[in-house]
Amino acid sequence: MLISLLLSAHVALADIPPSPDYVERCTVENYASAELECASCSAYFGGREPCEALEQKGYSQRCRTSGASVWEEVMCRPGTSKPSPPVAPKSGDEPAPEATPEPSPKRERRCSTTAGSASWLALLGLVFVGLRRSR
Repeated sequence: MLISLLLSAHVALADIPPSPDYVERCTVENYASAELECASCSAYFGGREPCEALEQKGYSQRCRTSGASVWEEVMCRPGTSKPSPPVAPKSGDEPAPEATPEPSPKRERRCSTTAGSASWLALLGLVFVGLRRSR
């Protein structure tokens, strides 16, 4: 029993959140261009139906975020839009306002308590075994 409990604790460590300084590289913003139309889809260990729906529309997977049980995928297909021309100033002496890029959204962190729960269960099992042997 103790061995199976300890082995299950090892499996539970699969979805450890990334370090605080981790920067996600698998984003739509990093892949989308005039030549590529990209979208993001959610997937999990039980299926990736939203991503499969995009594949039916001609998208193919470019990258996948970290995560063993839950992740995002960036799917792209050849784009049909041409890049928009730069905006000309309205009057001759006013410069065109510079576009300020919006900050990329922070990656949603999904914290799993499974690893912590498994550790507590392992500790509880050791205490139980110790109490049983002391009788």
